[in-house]
Amino acid sequence: MSLQLTIACGDYDRTHPLIDGSVKPEGLELNWLVLPHLEIWTRMLNYYDFDASEISLSSYLIARTIGKPLTANQY
Repeated sequence: MSLQLTIACGDYDRTHPLIDGSVKPEGLELNWLVLPHLEIWTRMLNYYDFDASEISLSSYLIARTIGKPLTANQY
């Protein structure tokens, strides 16, 4: 059984193969949502709508400062 993850992110050269399914990580079923940045940030920072998303470093630092339970990853 695969782990299902919902990820909100832009469609970049580094993410496109995952988004279009040409690269499939073993053991993961990825549900990619390509959304405008402001929508991603709003939904993640206020409602935790995704398992993972991109957000700006400044938004992440502010969120952590006020106690939001987010974890950063360098990749």
